[in-house]
Amino acid sequence: MNKMVDSYSGFWDNGDTSHTPLYSHLIRDGVTDVVVTGIATDYCVGFTALDAARHGFKTYVVEDAIRGVAPDSCAAMTERCKAGGVIFIRESDVQGLLERTDDVSDILTTITTAKNHYSTVSK
Repeated sequence: MNKMVDSYSGFWDNGDTSHTPLYSHLIRDGVTDVVVTGIATDYCVGFTALDAARHGFKTYVVEDAIRGVAPDSCAAMTERCKAGGVIFIRESDVQGLLERTDDVSDILTTITTAKNHYSTVSK
């Protein structure tokens, strides 16, 4: 990965020329589903979700644990993600998705913390 090239995705740089180690780590660990949260919906969240889906992971975005830069670009990215097979869920849906995981409480704590932070920022 070229540290001089920006990367909105957790998987690839913006030119799709160099990958990050994320894909290799997920495959090595047997991960099949990816849950994405964070800032910004219309950039990092969206491109990471699209790339996860493109790589064959069942991909979810937790819509009440994300925040975007601008309403129009968020709406466009949300539609692009849905067209790419990304599933939008709410924090309350995550428990059911992760019941087979030993680390559910840690993951839910992270999502809840992110949600609370974004809610505070938007007020």
